[in-house]
Amino acid sequence: MTNTVIQESMPTTKTQDLGNYLFTTLRDVGVQHCFGIPGDYVLTLFKTLEETPGIQAVVGTHEPCSAFSADAYARSKGLGVLLLTYGVGGFNVMNGVACAYAESSPLLVISGGPPVQDQNGQNPFAPQAHHVVKLGTSQLDAFEQITDLTLRIDDPATAAERIRKAIDHTMRVKRPVYLEIPTDLMSAQILIPEQITQQALRNSKSLDKAVELFRNRITDSRTPVIIAGVEVGRFKLQDQIRQLGSELKIPIVTSVLGKGLFDETEVGIYGMYGGIISQSAEVRQMVESADLVLMIGMKITDVNCGAFTANLRQDQILIAKSDWIGDGYLQFSEIIPFDQFINKLVNHLPFADQPRDLPVAVGMSYPYQNTQMDRYLDVLNEFLTAEHVVVADTGDSCYGSLLLTTQRENGYLAPTFYNSMGFAVPAALGVQLADPRCRPVVLVGDGAFQMTGVEFSNLVAWKSNAVVILFNNNGFGMQRIFVDGTFNDIARWDYTKIVELVGGGQSRRVSAPEEFRSTLKEVEQISDVPTIIEVDVEQGDISTGLNLIGDAFLREKRGICPMSVDETPCDYQNHCAFCRAVIWK
Repeated sequence: MTNTVIQESMPTTKTQDLGNYLFTTLRDVGVQHCFGIPGDYVLTLFKTLEETPGIQAVVGTHEPCSAFSADAYARSKGLGVLLLTYGVGGFNVMNGVACAYAESSPLLVISGGPPVQDQNGQNPFAPQAHHVVKLGTSQLDAFEQITDLTLRIDDPATAAERIRKAIDHTMRVKRPVYLEIPTDLMSAQILIPEQITQQALRNSKSLDKAVELFRNRITDSRTPVIIAGVEVGRFKLQDQIRQLGSELKIPIVTSVLGKGLFDETEVGIYGMYGGIISQSAEVRQMVESADLVLMIGMKITDVNCGAFTANLRQDQILIAKSDWIGDGYLQFSEIIPFDQFINKLVNHLPFADQPRDLPVAVGMSYPYQNTQMDRYLDVLNEFLTAEHVVVADTGDSCYGSLLLTTQRENGYLAPTFYNSMGFAVPAALGVQLADPRCRPVVLVGDGAFQMTGVEFSNLVAWKSNAVVILFNNNGFGMQRIFVDGTFNDIARWDYTKIVELVGGGQSRRVSAPEEFRSTLKEVEQISDVPTIIEVDVEQGDISTGLNLIGDAFLREKRGICPMSVDETPCDYQNHCAFCRAVIWK
Protein backbone atom coordinates (compact mmCIF):
# COMPACT_ATOMS: atom_id res chain seq x y z
CA MET A 1 0.00 0.00 0.00
CA THR A 2 1.49 3.34 -1.02
CA ASN A 3 1.33 6.56 0.91
CA THR A 4 -1.28 8.61 -0.96
CA VAL A 5 -4.05 11.08 -0.23
CA ILE A 6 -7.42 10.60 -1.91
CA GLN A 7 -9.97 13.42 -2.13
CA GLU A 8 -13.59 12.42 -2.26
CA SER A 9 -16.47 14.72 -3.17
CA MET A 10 -20.08 13.85 -2.48
CA PRO A 11 -22.79 14.86 -5.00
CA THR A 12 -23.45 18.59 -5.18
CA THR A 13 -26.82 19.85 -3.90
CA LYS A 14 -26.35 23.60 -3.31
CA THR A 15 -24.51 26.72 -4.42
CA GLN A 16 -22.85 29.53 -2.49
CA ASP A 17 -21.04 32.78 -3.21
CA LEU A 18 -17.34 31.98 -3.66
CA GLY A 19 -16.07 34.65 -1.29
CA ASN A 20 -18.58 33.72 1.37
CA TYR A 21 -17.64 30.06 1.11
CA LEU A 22 -13.94 30.95 1.35
CA PHE A 23 -14.21 33.00 4.52
CA THR A 24 -16.79 30.88 6.32
CA THR A 25 -14.61 27.83 5.67
CA LEU A 26 -11.57 29.63 7.06
CA ARG A 27 -13.56 30.76 10.07
CA ASP A 28 -14.79 27.23 10.69
CA VAL A 29 -11.19 25.92 10.95
CA GLY A 30 -10.32 28.58 13.53
CA VAL A 31 -9.08 31.59 11.54
CA GLN A 32 -10.37 34.85 13.02
CA HIS A 33 -8.09 37.34 11.24
CA CYS A 34 -6.86 37.77 7.65
CA PHE A 35 -3.88 40.04 7.04
CA GLY A 36 -3.26 42.14 3.97
CA ILE A 37 -3.77 45.38 2.07
CA PRO A 38 -6.72 45.98 -0.27
CA GLY A 39 -6.17 46.64 -3.96
CA ASP A 40 -8.45 46.64 -6.97
CA TYR A 41 -7.81 42.96 -7.77
CA VAL A 42 -8.99 41.88 -4.31
CA LEU A 43 -11.50 44.52 -3.18
CA THR A 44 -14.44 42.19 -3.75
CA LEU A 45 -12.96 39.65 -1.34
CA PHE A 46 -12.19 42.32 1.26
CA LYS A 47 -15.83 43.45 1.11
CA THR A 48 -17.05 39.87 1.53
CA LEU A 49 -14.66 39.41 4.43
CA GLU A 50 -16.04 42.54 6.08
CA GLU A 51 -19.56 41.13 5.79
CA THR A 52 -18.67 37.68 7.19
CA PRO A 53 -19.23 37.43 10.96
CA GLY A 54 -16.52 35.88 13.14
CA ILE A 55 -13.58 36.78 10.93
CA GLN A 56 -12.07 40.17 10.10
CA ALA A 57 -9.41 41.95 8.08
CA VAL A 58 -6.21 43.31 9.60
CA VAL A 59 -4.92 45.95 7.19
CA GLY A 60 -1.17 46.47 7.42
CA THR A 61 0.95 49.52 6.70
CA HIS A 62 2.84 47.70 3.94
CA GLU A 63 2.54 44.26 2.38
CA PRO A 64 5.82 42.97 3.90
CA CYS A 65 4.42 43.84 7.34
CA SER A 66 1.22 41.93 6.61
CA ALA A 67 3.26 38.91 5.53
CA PHE A 68 5.24 38.85 8.78
CA SER A 69 2.06 39.34 10.84
CA ALA A 70 0.29 36.50 9.04
CA ASP A 71 3.34 34.25 9.42
CA ALA A 72 3.48 34.86 13.18
CA TYR A 73 -0.28 34.30 13.46
CA ALA A 74 0.17 31.00 11.60
CA ARG A 75 2.96 29.86 13.92
CA SER A 76 0.81 30.56 16.96
CA LYS A 77 -2.66 29.63 15.70
CA GLY A 78 -1.96 26.80 13.27
CA LEU A 79 -3.11 28.63 10.12
CA GLY A 80 -2.49 32.18 8.93
CA VAL A 81 -4.05 33.95 5.94
CA LEU A 82 -2.50 36.64 3.76
CA LEU A 83 -4.92 38.44 1.44
CA LEU A 84 -3.45 40.63 -1.31
CA THR A 85 -3.88 42.23 -4.66
CA TYR A 86 -2.25 41.03 -7.85
CA GLY A 87 1.25 42.02 -8.97
CA VAL A 88 2.19 44.96 -6.75
CA GLY A 89 0.83 43.16 -3.71
CA GLY A 90 1.86 39.65 -4.61
CA PHE A 91 5.48 40.41 -5.45
CA ASN A 92 5.73 42.68 -2.42
CA VAL A 93 5.12 39.83 0.05
CA MET A 94 7.47 37.28 -1.43
CA ASN A 95 10.26 37.76 1.12
CA GLY A 96 7.83 37.23 4.00
CA VAL A 97 6.32 34.15 2.35
CA ALA A 98 9.81 32.77 1.71
CA CYS A 99 10.53 33.19 5.42
CA ALA A 100 7.37 31.22 6.23
CA TYR A 101 8.39 28.45 3.85
CA ALA A 102 11.95 28.24 5.16
CA GLU A 103 10.71 27.97 8.75
CA SER A 104 7.72 25.66 8.14
CA SER A 105 4.87 28.05 8.84
CA PRO A 106 1.29 27.15 7.72
CA LEU A 107 0.52 30.32 5.76
CA LEU A 108 -2.22 30.46 3.13
CA VAL A 109 -1.59 33.20 0.54
CA ILE A 110 -4.76 34.31 -1.26
CA SER A 111 -4.32 36.67 -4.19
CA GLY A 112 -6.70 38.23 -6.60
CA GLY A 113 -5.83 37.58 -10.24
CA PRO A 114 -6.68 38.68 -13.76
CA PRO A 115 -10.08 37.57 -15.05
CA VAL A 116 -10.36 34.09 -16.52
CA GLN A 117 -10.92 35.52 -19.99
CA ASP A 118 -7.56 37.32 -19.85
CA GLN A 119 -5.80 34.00 -19.28
CA ASN A 120 -7.37 32.44 -22.34
CA GLY A 121 -6.89 35.23 -24.86
CA GLN A 122 -4.25 34.97 -27.59
CA ASN A 123 -4.96 38.30 -29.33
CA PRO A 124 -1.61 40.16 -29.61
CA PHE A 125 -3.46 43.49 -29.83
CA ALA A 126 -5.42 43.02 -26.61
CA PRO A 127 -4.29 45.59 -23.99
CA GLN A 128 -2.32 44.01 -21.16
CA ALA A 129 -3.94 44.28 -17.76
CA HIS A 130 -2.29 46.59 -15.23
CA HIS A 131 -0.03 45.02 -12.55
CA VAL A 132 0.81 42.17 -14.94
CA VAL A 133 4.60 41.91 -15.25
CA LYS A 134 5.28 39.55 -18.13
CA LEU A 135 2.51 36.99 -18.39
CA GLY A 136 -0.77 36.55 -16.59
CA THR A 137 0.75 33.51 -14.92
CA SER A 138 4.00 35.21 -13.84
CA GLN A 139 2.96 35.68 -10.23
CA LEU A 140 1.72 32.12 -9.86
CA ASP A 141 4.92 30.84 -11.45
CA ALA A 142 7.03 32.88 -9.03
CA PHE A 143 5.15 31.61 -5.99
CA GLU A 144 5.87 28.04 -7.03
CA GLN A 145 9.43 28.63 -5.78
CA ILE A 146 8.42 29.64 -2.23
CA THR A 147 5.27 27.62 -1.52
CA ASP A 148 4.47 23.94 -1.26
CA LEU A 149 1.49 24.15 -3.63
CA THR A 150 0.06 26.71 -6.08
CA LEU A 151 -3.56 26.68 -7.20
CA ARG A 152 -5.69 28.91 -9.42
CA ILE A 153 -9.45 28.78 -9.50
CA ASP A 154 -10.70 28.81 -13.09
CA ASP A 155 -14.08 27.06 -12.90
CA PRO A 156 -17.00 27.56 -10.47
CA ALA A 157 -17.68 23.82 -10.62
CA THR A 158 -14.36 22.97 -8.94
CA ALA A 159 -13.80 26.15 -6.91
CA ALA A 160 -14.99 24.71 -3.59
CA GLU A 161 -12.71 21.70 -3.92
CA ARG A 162 -9.69 23.90 -4.69
CA ILE A 163 -10.40 26.19 -1.75
CA ARG A 164 -10.71 23.20 0.56
CA LYS A 165 -7.58 21.62 -0.91
CA ALA A 166 -5.59 24.82 -0.35
CA ILE A 167 -6.67 25.07 3.29
CA ASP A 168 -6.19 21.38 4.07
CA HIS A 169 -2.79 21.21 2.40
CA THR A 170 -1.51 24.26 4.29
CA MET A 171 -2.59 22.80 7.62
CA ARG A 172 -1.29 19.32 6.81
CA VAL A 173 2.22 20.09 5.51
CA LYS A 174 2.78 23.20 7.68
CA ARG A 175 4.11 25.25 4.79
CA PRO A 176 2.72 28.09 2.63
CA VAL A 177 0.20 27.46 -0.15
CA TYR A 178 -0.73 29.97 -2.85
CA LEU A 179 -4.33 30.31 -4.06
CA GLU A 180 -5.18 32.70 -6.91
CA ILE A 181 -8.78 33.79 -7.53
CA PRO A 182 -9.69 35.66 -10.74
CA THR A 183 -11.65 38.86 -10.21
CA ASP A 184 -14.55 37.68 -12.36
CA LEU A 185 -15.13 34.62 -10.13
CA MET A 186 -14.96 36.25 -6.70
CA SER A 187 -18.73 36.71 -6.49
CA ALA A 188 -19.65 33.72 -8.64
CA GLN A 189 -22.08 31.12 -7.38
CA ILE A 190 -20.05 27.96 -6.95
CA LEU A 191 -21.16 24.38 -6.50
CA ILE A 192 -20.74 23.14 -2.93
CA PRO A 193 -20.39 19.38 -2.47
CA GLU A 194 -22.26 17.90 0.47
CA GLN A 195 -18.95 16.77 1.86
CA ILE A 196 -15.28 17.08 0.90
CA THR A 197 -13.12 14.59 2.73
CA GLN A 198 -9.55 13.45 2.61
CA GLN A 199 -8.73 9.84 3.26
CA ALA A 200 -5.09 9.13 3.96
CA LEU A 201 -3.76 5.70 3.12
CA ARG A 202 -0.56 5.04 5.02
CA ASN A 203 2.11 2.44 4.67
CA SER A 204 1.55 0.66 7.98
CA LYS A 205 4.51 -1.71 7.57
CA SER A 206 7.01 1.14 7.22
CA LEU A 207 5.40 2.93 10.15
CA ASP A 208 5.65 -0.18 12.33
CA LYS A 209 9.27 -0.76 11.33
CA ALA A 210 10.18 2.84 12.11
CA VAL A 211 8.59 2.61 15.57
CA GLU A 212 10.44 -0.66 16.16
CA LEU A 213 13.77 0.93 15.18
CA PHE A 214 13.29 3.78 17.65
CA ARG A 215 12.05 1.49 20.42
CA ASN A 216 15.07 -0.81 20.10
CA ARG A 217 17.61 2.00 19.97
CA ILE A 218 16.04 3.74 22.98
CA THR A 219 15.98 0.50 24.94
CA ASP A 220 19.66 -0.14 24.23
CA SER A 221 20.79 3.37 25.14
CA ARG A 222 21.97 4.44 28.59
CA THR A 223 22.19 8.23 28.22
CA PRO A 224 19.73 9.31 25.50
CA VAL A 225 18.74 12.93 24.87
CA ILE A 226 15.84 14.43 22.91
CA ILE A 227 16.40 17.52 20.76
CA ALA A 228 12.93 18.90 19.99
CA GLY A 229 12.81 20.99 16.82
CA VAL A 230 10.50 23.55 15.30
CA GLU A 231 8.14 20.96 13.77
CA VAL A 232 7.18 19.75 17.25
CA GLY A 233 5.50 23.13 17.70
CA ARG A 234 4.06 23.34 14.19
CA PHE A 235 2.37 19.93 14.62
CA LYS A 236 1.48 20.74 18.25
CA LEU A 237 3.25 17.68 19.61
CA GLN A 238 4.65 19.18 22.82
CA ASP A 239 2.56 16.94 25.06
CA GLN A 240 3.71 13.81 23.23
CA ILE A 241 7.37 14.82 23.57
CA ARG A 242 6.87 15.57 27.27
CA GLN A 243 5.37 12.10 27.69
CA LEU A 244 8.27 10.50 25.82
CA GLY A 245 10.75 12.31 28.03
CA SER A 246 9.03 11.81 31.37
CA GLU A 247 8.07 8.14 31.02
CA LEU A 248 11.48 7.09 29.72
CA LYS A 249 13.37 9.62 31.82
CA ILE A 250 15.04 11.21 28.83
CA PRO A 251 16.12 14.86 29.18
CA ILE A 252 14.66 17.24 26.59
CA VAL A 253 16.39 20.19 24.99
CA THR A 254 15.25 22.24 22.02
CA SER A 255 17.07 23.12 18.84
CA VAL A 256 17.86 26.76 18.08
CA LEU A 257 14.81 27.03 15.82
CA GLY A 258 12.79 25.17 18.44
CA LYS A 259 13.64 27.74 21.14
CA GLY A 260 10.56 28.42 23.28
CA LEU A 261 8.64 25.23 22.47
CA PHE A 262 8.33 24.54 26.19
CA ASP A 263 8.30 26.49 29.40
CA GLU A 264 12.03 26.36 30.02
CA THR A 265 11.52 26.20 33.78
CA GLU A 266 9.65 22.87 33.50
CA VAL A 267 11.10 19.76 35.09
CA GLY A 268 12.79 17.68 32.40
CA ILE A 269 13.35 20.65 30.05
CA TYR A 270 17.00 21.68 29.87
CA GLY A 271 17.02 24.66 27.57
CA MET A 272 18.44 24.94 24.08
CA TYR A 273 21.23 23.06 22.28
CA GLY A 274 23.06 24.51 19.31
CA GLY A 275 26.71 23.64 19.61
CA ILE A 276 28.59 26.76 20.60
CA ILE A 277 25.33 28.71 21.06
CA SER A 278 23.87 26.23 23.57
CA GLN A 279 22.05 27.70 26.56
CA SER A 280 24.83 26.62 28.91
CA ALA A 281 28.07 24.65 28.87
CA GLU A 282 26.31 21.92 30.87
CA VAL A 283 23.57 21.57 28.25
CA ARG A 284 26.17 21.23 25.52
CA GLN A 285 28.11 18.61 27.46
CA MET A 286 24.96 16.62 28.24
CA VAL A 287 23.92 16.44 24.58
CA GLU A 288 27.34 15.80 23.08
CA SER A 289 28.15 13.04 25.58
CA ALA A 290 24.83 11.22 25.02
CA ASP A 291 24.98 7.75 23.49
CA LEU A 292 21.75 8.41 21.55
CA VAL A 293 20.39 11.71 20.27
CA LEU A 294 16.74 11.72 19.18
CA MET A 295 16.38 14.65 16.77
CA ILE A 296 12.61 15.11 16.65
CA GLY A 297 11.09 17.70 14.31
CA MET A 298 14.50 19.35 13.94
CA LYS A 299 15.44 21.02 10.67
CA ILE A 300 19.04 20.36 9.69
CA THR A 301 20.40 23.88 9.16
CA ASP A 302 23.64 25.75 9.76
CA VAL A 303 21.97 27.76 12.54
CA ASN A 304 20.58 24.67 14.29
CA CYS A 305 24.04 23.12 14.40
CA GLY A 306 25.56 26.30 15.81
CA ALA A 307 27.39 27.31 12.64
CA PHE A 308 28.78 23.77 12.32
CA THR A 309 29.97 23.55 15.93
CA ALA A 310 27.48 20.88 17.05
CA ASN A 311 29.58 17.82 17.82
CA LEU A 312 27.20 14.89 17.31
CA ARG A 313 28.22 11.47 16.07
CA GLN A 314 26.31 10.43 12.96
CA ASP A 315 26.05 6.82 14.18
CA GLN A 316 24.38 7.94 17.42
CA ILE A 317 21.52 9.88 15.85
CA LEU A 318 17.89 9.01 15.16
CA ILE A 319 15.91 11.50 13.08
CA ALA A 320 12.15 12.01 12.94
CA LYS A 321 10.85 14.96 10.94
CA SER A 322 8.40 15.60 8.14
CA ASP A 323 10.71 14.51 5.31
CA TRP A 324 13.00 12.01 7.06
CA ILE A 325 12.38 9.21 9.54
CA GLY A 326 15.36 6.96 10.09
CA ASP A 327 18.88 7.10 11.49
CA GLY A 328 21.83 9.32 10.65
CA TYR A 329 22.48 7.52 7.38
CA LEU A 330 19.25 6.18 5.86
CA GLN A 331 15.55 6.98 5.91
CA PHE A 332 12.67 4.64 5.28
CA SER A 333 11.91 4.46 1.58
CA GLU A 334 8.21 5.15 2.06
CA ILE A 335 7.06 8.53 3.32
CA ILE A 336 5.87 8.23 6.91
CA PRO A 337 3.75 11.11 8.28
CA PHE A 338 5.74 12.75 11.05
CA ASP A 339 2.83 13.37 13.43
CA GLN A 340 1.44 9.85 12.98
CA PHE A 341 4.85 8.39 13.72
CA ILE A 342 5.28 10.38 16.94
CA ASN A 343 1.79 9.48 18.15
CA LYS A 344 2.35 5.79 17.50
CA LEU A 345 5.78 5.85 19.12
CA VAL A 346 4.39 7.48 22.26
CA ASN A 347 1.61 4.87 22.39
CA HIS A 348 4.14 2.03 22.12
CA LEU A 349 6.92 3.18 24.41
CA PRO A 350 9.60 0.62 25.19
CA PHE A 351 10.08 -0.82 28.65
CA ALA A 352 13.33 0.43 30.15
CA ASP A 353 15.21 -2.63 31.43
CA GLN A 354 17.72 -0.39 33.16
CA PRO A 355 16.05 2.57 34.86
CA ARG A 356 17.47 5.97 33.99
CA ASP A 357 17.54 8.96 36.27
CA LEU A 358 17.19 12.45 34.89
CA PRO A 359 20.31 14.54 35.40
CA VAL A 360 20.35 17.32 37.94
CA ALA A 361 18.95 20.51 36.44
CA VAL A 362 21.87 22.40 34.96
CA GLY A 363 20.21 25.80 35.02
CA MET A 364 20.58 28.60 32.50
CA SER A 365 23.90 30.43 32.65
CA TYR A 366 23.61 33.98 31.36
CA PRO A 367 27.01 35.66 31.08
CA TYR A 368 25.66 39.11 31.80
CA GLN A 369 28.96 40.48 33.09
CA ASN A 370 30.75 40.60 29.74
CA THR A 371 29.20 43.37 27.63
CA GLN A 372 26.62 46.10 27.82
CA MET A 373 24.21 44.04 25.69
CA ASP A 374 24.65 41.07 28.06
CA ARG A 375 23.78 43.25 31.03
CA TYR A 376 20.69 44.60 29.28
CA LEU A 377 19.59 41.06 28.40
CA ASP A 378 20.19 39.87 31.93
CA VAL A 379 17.84 42.58 33.20
CA LEU A 380 15.28 41.47 30.62
CA ASN A 381 15.67 37.85 31.71
CA GLU A 382 14.66 38.87 35.25
CA PHE A 383 11.62 40.70 33.86
CA LEU A 384 10.14 37.80 31.86
CA THR A 385 7.13 35.93 33.25
CA ALA A 386 4.73 33.26 32.01
CA GLU A 387 2.67 36.02 30.37
CA HIS A 388 5.39 37.06 27.96
CA VAL A 389 6.19 35.87 24.45
CA VAL A 390 9.58 37.07 23.23
CA VAL A 391 9.37 38.16 19.57
CA ALA A 392 12.89 38.80 18.30
CA ASP A 393 14.17 40.30 15.08
CA THR A 394 17.37 39.05 13.51
CA GLY A 395 20.82 40.15 14.66
CA ASP A 396 21.72 40.67 18.31
CA SER A 397 18.02 40.85 19.17
CA CYS A 398 17.80 37.19 18.16
CA TYR A 399 21.18 35.65 18.90
CA GLY A 400 21.58 37.47 22.19
CA SER A 401 18.09 36.54 23.34
CA LEU A 402 18.55 32.82 22.63
CA LEU A 403 20.07 32.58 26.10
CA LEU A 404 16.96 34.00 27.81
CA THR A 405 14.75 31.68 29.83
CA THR A 406 11.18 31.77 28.51
CA GLN A 407 8.41 30.64 30.82
CA ARG A 408 5.51 29.55 28.63
CA GLU A 409 4.84 27.10 25.83
CA ASN A 410 5.55 28.76 22.48
CA GLY A 411 7.18 31.59 24.39
CA TYR A 412 9.76 32.59 21.78
CA LEU A 413 9.39 33.61 18.13
CA ALA A 414 12.08 34.71 15.68
CA PRO A 415 13.18 34.19 12.06
CA THR A 416 16.19 32.32 13.43
CA PHE A 417 16.99 30.44 10.23
CA TYR A 418 15.81 32.70 7.40
CA ASN A 419 17.07 35.77 9.29
CA SER A 420 14.97 38.41 7.56
CA MET A 421 15.19 41.87 9.10
CA GLY A 422 11.94 43.64 9.91
CA PHE A 423 10.12 40.59 11.26
CA ALA A 424 9.51 41.38 14.91
CA VAL A 425 7.23 44.44 15.15
CA PRO A 426 4.65 43.13 12.63
CA ALA A 427 4.97 39.62 14.08
CA ALA A 428 4.01 40.92 17.53
CA LEU A 429 0.61 41.93 16.17
CA GLY A 430 0.05 38.48 14.65
CA VAL A 431 1.11 36.71 17.85
CA GLN A 432 -1.20 38.70 20.08
CA LEU A 433 -4.21 38.45 17.78
CA ALA A 434 -3.67 34.68 17.69
CA ASP A 435 -3.39 34.50 21.49
CA PRO A 436 -4.81 37.58 23.27
CA ARG A 437 -3.72 36.14 26.64
CA CYS A 438 -0.03 36.72 25.88
CA ARG A 439 1.96 39.93 26.06
CA PRO A 440 4.60 40.28 23.33
CA VAL A 441 8.06 41.50 24.31
CA VAL A 442 9.57 42.67 21.03
CA LEU A 443 13.35 42.83 20.59
CA VAL A 444 14.44 44.79 17.53
CA GLY A 445 17.48 46.70 16.35
CA ASP A 446 17.39 50.19 14.91
CA GLY A 447 18.13 48.90 11.41
CA ALA A 448 15.23 46.45 11.39
CA PHE A 449 12.90 48.99 12.98
CA GLN A 450 13.52 51.44 10.16
CA MET A 451 12.20 48.76 7.77
CA THR A 452 8.88 47.86 9.40
CA GLY A 453 8.66 49.77 12.68
CA VAL A 454 5.79 51.94 11.46
CA GLU A 455 3.63 48.86 12.07
CA PHE A 456 3.70 50.13 15.67
CA SER A 457 0.65 52.10 14.51
CA ASN A 458 -1.30 48.85 14.15
CA LEU A 459 -0.25 47.80 17.65
CA VAL A 460 -1.90 51.04 18.78
CA ALA A 461 -4.97 50.51 16.59
CA TRP A 462 -5.55 46.98 17.87
CA LYS A 463 -5.00 48.05 21.51
CA SER A 464 -1.96 45.83 22.00
CA ASN A 465 0.03 46.06 25.23
CA ALA A 466 3.24 44.90 23.54
CA VAL A 467 6.56 46.10 24.91
CA VAL A 468 8.85 47.04 22.01
CA ILE A 469 12.51 47.14 23.09
CA LEU A 470 14.62 48.85 20.45
CA PHE A 471 18.38 48.33 20.79
CA ASN A 472 19.92 51.38 19.12
CA ASN A 473 23.54 50.62 18.18
CA ASN A 474 23.70 53.03 15.26
CA GLY A 475 23.40 50.69 12.32
CA PHE A 476 23.63 47.09 11.19
CA GLY A 477 25.52 45.67 14.15
CA MET A 478 25.53 42.04 13.05
CA GLN A 479 26.99 42.87 9.65
CA ARG A 480 29.88 44.72 11.30
CA ILE A 481 31.09 41.35 12.62
CA PHE A 482 31.74 40.14 9.09
CA VAL A 483 32.70 43.30 7.17
CA ASP A 484 32.47 46.83 8.55
CA GLY A 485 32.19 50.05 6.64
CA THR A 486 30.12 53.19 6.34
CA PHE A 487 27.50 51.11 4.52
CA ASN A 488 26.55 49.70 7.94
CA ASP A 489 25.72 53.16 9.28
CA ILE A 490 22.11 54.34 9.16
CA ALA A 491 20.33 57.62 9.85
CA ARG A 492 19.79 58.49 13.50
CA TRP A 493 16.10 58.68 14.38
CA ASP A 494 14.42 59.78 17.56
CA TYR A 495 12.49 56.54 17.88
CA THR A 496 10.51 57.68 20.91
CA LYS A 497 8.72 60.17 18.66
CA ILE A 498 6.83 57.40 16.87
CA VAL A 499 4.08 57.65 19.46
CA GLU A 500 3.45 61.21 18.26
CA LEU A 501 3.60 60.14 14.63
CA VAL A 502 0.99 57.38 15.00
CA GLY A 503 -1.05 59.11 17.69
CA GLY A 504 -0.83 56.56 20.49
CA GLY A 505 1.28 54.39 22.75
CA GLN A 506 3.97 55.37 25.21
CA SER A 507 7.73 55.73 24.86
CA ARG A 508 10.84 55.70 27.04
CA ARG A 509 14.59 55.98 26.49
CA VAL A 510 17.28 54.39 28.66
CA SER A 511 21.08 54.36 28.52
CA ALA A 512 22.11 52.01 31.34
CA PRO A 513 21.05 48.56 32.63
CA GLU A 514 19.78 49.85 36.00
CA GLU A 515 17.70 52.48 34.24
CA PHE A 516 16.38 49.72 31.99
CA ARG A 517 15.37 47.68 35.05
CA SER A 518 13.37 50.50 36.62
CA THR A 519 11.74 51.31 33.26
CA LEU A 520 10.61 47.71 32.76
CA LYS A 521 9.00 47.73 36.21
CA GLU A 522 7.16 50.88 35.26
CA VAL A 523 6.09 49.57 31.86
CA GLU A 524 4.83 46.35 33.43
CA GLN A 525 1.92 48.37 34.83
CA ILE A 526 0.89 49.73 31.41
CA SER A 527 -1.80 47.36 30.15
CA ASP A 528 -3.83 49.22 27.54
CA VAL A 529 -1.34 50.57 24.98
CA PRO A 530 1.95 49.47 23.40
CA THR A 531 5.19 50.92 24.72
CA ILE A 532 8.48 51.45 22.94
CA ILE A 533 11.71 51.60 24.94
CA GLU A 534 14.74 52.92 23.08
CA VAL A 535 17.86 51.37 24.60
CA ASP A 536 21.16 53.06 23.82
CA VAL A 537 23.91 50.57 22.98
CA GLU A 538 27.47 51.57 22.20
CA GLN A 539 28.33 50.98 18.56
CA GLY A 540 30.32 47.75 18.23
CA ASP A 541 29.05 46.31 21.53
CA ILE A 542 27.44 42.89 21.03
CA SER A 543 26.13 40.13 23.26
CA THR A 544 28.02 36.96 24.11
CA GLY A 545 25.50 34.95 22.09
CA LEU A 546 26.02 36.95 18.90
CA ASN A 547 29.77 37.01 19.42
CA LEU A 548 29.94 33.21 19.72
CA ILE A 549 27.86 32.33 16.68
CA GLY A 550 29.10 35.31 14.67
CA ASP A 551 32.71 34.23 15.13
CA ALA A 552 31.84 30.66 14.13
CA PHE A 553 30.04 31.84 10.98
CA LEU A 554 32.90 34.19 10.15
CA ARG A 555 35.38 31.33 10.29
CA GLU A 556 33.11 29.10 8.21
CA LYS A 557 32.68 31.82 5.58
CA ARG A 558 36.46 32.08 5.33
CA GLY A 559 36.80 28.35 4.78
CA ILE A 560 38.11 27.61 8.27
CA CYS A 561 36.58 24.88 10.44
CA PRO A 562 34.59 26.61 13.22
CA MET A 563 35.56 23.82 15.63
CA SER A 564 39.30 24.33 15.30
CA VAL A 565 41.02 26.62 17.78
CA ASP A 566 44.29 27.43 16.07
CA GLU A 567 43.14 27.14 12.44
CA THR A 568 44.52 23.62 12.10
CA PRO A 569 42.29 20.69 11.08
CA CYS A 570 40.34 19.30 14.02
CA ASP A 571 39.91 15.63 14.89
CA TYR A 572 36.10 15.68 14.63
CA GLN A 573 35.74 15.23 10.89
CA ASN A 574 35.81 11.44 11.03
CA HIS A 575 32.51 11.24 12.89
CA CYS A 576 30.77 14.63 13.16
CA ALA A 577 27.37 14.59 11.47
CA PHE A 578 27.60 18.25 10.46
CA CYS A 579 31.26 18.40 9.41
CA ARG A 580 32.08 20.04 6.08
CA ALA A 581 35.79 19.26 6.15
CA VAL A 582 35.85 18.92 2.35
CA ILE A 583 35.54 22.70 1.97
CA TRP A 584 37.49 23.80 5.02
CA LYS A 585 41.21 24.39 4.83
